[in-house]
Amino acid sequence: MKRKQILLLFTLFMTVATGARAQEATTIVTQSNFYNYFDQYGNLLDAVTSDELIFQGEFADLVSYIIIDRALTVTGDNAVLNDMGFIIAGEGVTLKNMKLVANENLGNLIDIAGENAVIENVNITYTVDEAASAINVYPGANGAQILNNTIYFVSTVDGYAADEVTTAICVNSGVSIFDDDEDPITGLVIDGNEITAVIPAFLADIYEHENYVMGISAVNGVRINGAKDFEFTNNTLNVTTNWLDNLYPTFQAMYVASSSGLIDKNKISMIDEFTPAGEDVYLYALELVYDKDLTISNDTINISTAGGKAGAGAASAILAITSDFSVAKDSITTVSNGPNTAVYFPSNMGAPCDAVITDNFISVTGLATASEFGLVSGIEIQTGIVEIKGNTIYTYNTSEYADGNYIFGISYAQDGTTSDVEITDNTVKTEGRYAISFRKVDDAVITGNTLYAHELTGDDAVYIASGSGNTVENNLPDNPTGIKYIRTQNTDGTECYYDLNGRRIEKPTTKGIYIHNGRKELFK
Repeated sequence: MKRKQILLLFTLFMTVATGARAQEATTIVTQSNFYNYFDQYGNLLDAVTSDELIFQGEFADLVSYIIIDRALTVTGDNAVLNDMGFIIAGEGVTLKNMKLVANENLGNLIDIAGENAVIENVNITYTVDEAASAINVYPGANGAQILNNTIYFVSTVDGYAADEVTTAICVNSGVSIFDDDEDPITGLVIDGNEITAVIPAFLADIYEHENYVMGISAVNGVRINGAKDFEFTNNTLNVTTNWLDNLYPTFQAMYVASSSGLIDKNKISMIDEFTPAGEDVYLYALELVYDKDLTISNDTINISTAGGKAGAGAASAILAITSDFSVAKDSITTVSNGPNTAVYFPSNMGAPCDAVITDNFISVTGLATASEFGLVSGIEIQTGIVEIKGNTIYTYNTSEYADGNYIFGISYAQDGTTSDVEITDNTVKTEGRYAISFRKVDDAVITGNTLYAHELTGDDAVYIASGSGNTVENNLPDNPTGIKYIRTQNTDGTECYYDLNGRRIEKPTTKGIYIHNGRKELFK
């Protein structure tokens, strides 16, 4: 917490008396009468007994924070607050229908410390060069609802530590749902918001957990740490970068740790137009760390960058460490010029993930090479107990085909621990030698899938280097009709095009990558 905020909170608790207050009609607050209702530090005066304060017009050069310590509705009527934030310290406070614009370092622009707060239909533009969040939810702020807001958050912070959080929305109880002696945040709902975060890409060398974490815990679009049964639904989350570290620059859209809940019906995108071609960058849409009973469903996740190069960079949609979760009915598309995966279970020192991945559409385009570090895969499982069922998976290589390229639909290709997998009823099409490839696995069940590799299909498109007790059977088709054999001409002799979903079209009408004459072409 910033020093200014600490002093303001101290002033609040030391100077504002409590007690019964008669309920009165709404009160109009303007620039000229502001100090009739607030003191010089922004504390709500005891004399104010209204149920609702209606802010009208422009506000500037008054206080840094407006501090609300009791149940009250604060509503904007064409109100614009310049370089002014809110500290919600009381229970049952609603803040709605106003615009906040800040270009000064105010710390967190909206701090929520009281229970059952509602932030609704607030338009926030916040540019900051110190660690801060647009909306911050403190421990004990149960029942917070963040609804239908528009948030544009730009950070130019030039460094960070694990306790210096920089996000558009931060929820941080500081405890884990796994610890029965602690109280995580409960009743959290984040719904219907449009969130844009422009953040630096740092070297990921600071971790909150003793186990290996590939992403960044402190600098994200949205951070949820220690929330029980939260709901993150119907949001649009756009995250991109404005600065690249000179070593392994990393940024991510959403970090979820030590939590349980629902991530549903969101549009999450990382469209990176900042990183130049040939430079490595590491993008993670969702990083899951020590989560339990987490559901990711009905979301659209898009990652696109010109960055990445042979064996360097990453564009993972879901990165999971020691978590219990499901991924269902999502549409995931990732495009880069380097290594690329849609769902990634990296090896770590903790317990394996326990995951169910069902009925998703996954399309991955990246640069696959003959090194395990140049991996392109729909789902890479280095450790975990994982059920993969009913998914449609496409993987494409931006380079020429070679038998030794690390490109698969489903894989355990990089160094890790033994995985326990069941893979059934999926459709996998890849430009690699094998649709499914495991360096080592025991008792895997790989049945009833439709598998197309570069030349191999069906059971032949499955490769297991070592292990025992594995079942590979009834995978279709059993005749060689892989991607290499896709028909390239219509019956009238004209040339065919295919989009990255495998649909045949006469000719591209929109920008994108298409398969033409058995090769990928960029249509401009």
